[in-house]
Amino acid sequence: MAVKKNESSNNPQVETALRKTADIIQNGILFLDERGYIQSINRSMQKMLGYKPDARLPKTIFEINPSLTLRNWKKFFGDLVQQGHSSVEIEIITAEEDIFQAAMQGILLDADALKTCMIVMEGKALPSPDQNSRPTPPMPRNDTEMSLAHHTINQAREIIYWMDHKGKLIFVNNTFCKKLKISKQEALLSEPDMFFPDFELEKFKEEWALLKKDKEISRESLIKKSGEATIPVEVSITLFSSEGKEYYCAILRDISERKKLEAQRELRVEEIEKLRQQLASDNAILKEEIELRYPHKNIISQSDNYKNVIMMAQQVAPTDTTVLVTGETGTGKELIANMIHALSKRSDRVLVKVNCAALPATLIESELFGHEKGAFTGATQQKKGRFELADKGTLFLDEVGDLPLELQPKLLRILQEGEFTRVGGTKTIKVDVRVIAATNQNLETLVHNGKYREDLYYRLNVFPIHNLPLRERREDIPLLIKHFVDKYSKHMGKRIEKIPKSTVIQLYKYEFPGNIRELENIVERAIILSTGNRLQLGASFSPVKKKYRSKLGKKFKSLDEAQKVHILKALERCNWKVSGADGAAVLLDIHPKTLWSRMKKLDIRKN
Repeated sequence: MAVKKNESSNNPQVETALRKTADIIQNGILFLDERGYIQSINRSMQKMLGYKPDARLPKTIFEINPSLTLRNWKKFFGDLVQQGHSSVEIEIITAEEDIFQAAMQGILLDADALKTCMIVMEGKALPSPDQNSRPTPPMPRNDTEMSLAHHTINQAREIIYWMDHKGKLIFVNNTFCKKLKISKQEALLSEPDMFFPDFELEKFKEEWALLKKDKEISRESLIKKSGEATIPVEVSITLFSSEGKEYYCAILRDISERKKLEAQRELRVEEIEKLRQQLASDNAILKEEIELRYPHKNIISQSDNYKNVIMMAQQVAPTDTTVLVTGETGTGKELIANMIHALSKRSDRVLVKVNCAALPATLIESELFGHEKGAFTGATQQKKGRFELADKGTLFLDEVGDLPLELQPKLLRILQEGEFTRVGGTKTIKVDVRVIAATNQNLETLVHNGKYREDLYYRLNVFPIHNLPLRERREDIPLLIKHFVDKYSKHMGKRIEKIPKSTVIQLYKYEFPGNIRELENIVERAIILSTGNRLQLGASFSPVKKKYRSKLGKKFKSLDEAQKVHILKALERCNWKVSGADGAAVLLDIHPKTLWSRMKKLDIRKN
C-alpha cells in the first residue's frame, strides 16, 4: 500500500500546515519502522506520555511498553503487512512511570520502506508538564514523512479544513468530502456559507482576532450537506503562521449521535417528570379515596336514632343531588360521604376529597380549580384542579364553611353551570361532578353575619343530612368500644380479651364533646396503658366536666340533661311523690313505671 508523494508537498507553506495540523489532532500519533523505532511523534502523543518539551523522547515502542516483546511486535507488523491495518490493546508507561490502557490502531503507509503510522485511538491524556508552554515536538522533515502526515490528516475521522484571512477555503481533507458529499475541487471553489449556515465574514474576522489572543477556540456549530439537512459538529479552531502568512485551521467532529442521545435523554427526563408528578397527584387522591365494597363497612351503629341518618343517605345516593352533611366535629361526616358515593351510580369513578380548612387561602383556589403554567410564582407547569380530576365522579368538600368569601362565587358558578376556568387561564372547562359538602359550622348564622353567600348556602343545602353526636346515640358506645379495642390491640400486638362492665358504664355516661374521635383516642390510650388482658381506663380517661357548647357559644343541654332537669322540677313540686293522684307521673303525663325507669337511667335520687 504505497503512498504517493503528494503534489502539495512541494509547497513549503502547505508542508508546514500539514505538519501543524497533524500536530493538533487529539489522537496520539507515532511513526515507527518495522523494527519498532519511533521516527516521529505528535504533540498529543507527547502530552499523553507526559514528556516535557526539552526531555529526551523514547526511541522505540518498547520503551513505551516494556511488556511488548519483539516477537509480538513482529506478529503485529506481519498482520499490518497482510491486511494494511491492525488494532491491539496495550499498556502505556508515561515519563512518570504511570500506567494506563490505550487502544492502538496501526496503518501501513509505505510497503517499500515498511513504515507504519500507529494511532492511539483512546487513552488517558495527562496534564501538560508546563501549562504556560506549548511544547513543540519533532516534526517530519523529509518527503516520506510529509506523505505520512498528509495521509494521517486525510484518514482522520474528523472533518478538517483550512482558510485564509479572507475566509477562503484552501484545504479540505477526505472526511470533509465524504461527509458533505462533494469533491475537493468543488469544495475549494465554493463559498463557505454553502457548507456553514452560520458563516458570516464579520463574525469570521472577530473570531480571527480572538484566535490571535486565545490561540484556540472550541464551540459547537452546524455543517450542511448539499441539498440536505444540517449536521451538528463540535469545532476546535487554531491559528498558525508560516513564512509571514496566517492560516485558520478547523477540526470538526460529528456529534449527531450525541445530540440525538441528549435530546432523547431530555425528552425522557421531561416525560419521567410529568409521569412522576401525575403519579404523585394520583397517589394523593387514591390515598384519600376509601374503597367501599359495603356501604356500612365503616359505620357501626345499632341506634334507632341513627337509622334515620343512614336511611336518608341511602335515599339520596342514587341521585346526583348536592348533599350537605352537618354535625359536630368527630361525628364521622366523611363516612356518610363515603357511603353516599359507594351507593351512587358514580361508584366506579374516583371520590376526590378536599379539606377546605386545611389549605391556605392563597392555595385553595389553585387546588380546587387548577392553574396554568406561569400563573404565579412557582407555577412551573400546568396543573389540574380537584374539580377537573373528579370529572364524572364525586367531590367531597369537607369543612366547606371555611371556604374564603372571595372564592365562593367561583364555587357557586361550577355548582350552577358545571364550568370554571383555571387560575391564570382563559379557557372555560366543563365538568360533570357530584358535590357532597360537610361542615361543623352553622351556615345560616354565617350568612346572617355576612361571612357566607346566601345563594351558595341554598345551592349547597339541597339535601341536608344532620349527623348525630355520640351522646344522642349512646346505644352505639359499647359497639364502638369493642371495635376500637379489636383494631388497636391487633395493631399493637396486645391481647385485650376483657372489657369490664364498669368501664363501659363509665364511658356510657360521658358526654363526649369530641364524639367518636374522642372515644377512639380514649380507647387507644387505654390499650397502651393496660397490662394483662383487661382494658383499663386509668389515667387514659380524664372527663371534660363542662356543658356542651354549640358553635354559637351558647349553652345547649342534651336531651337527657333536659329530661333530668324537667323530672327534678316535677318531683320537687310533688314533694318527691312519684305515683298517685298528686304524683309527678300525673304531672308529667307518663306511666309511673316509665317515670321510675327514666329516674333510674338518669340517676335521679332524693338526697
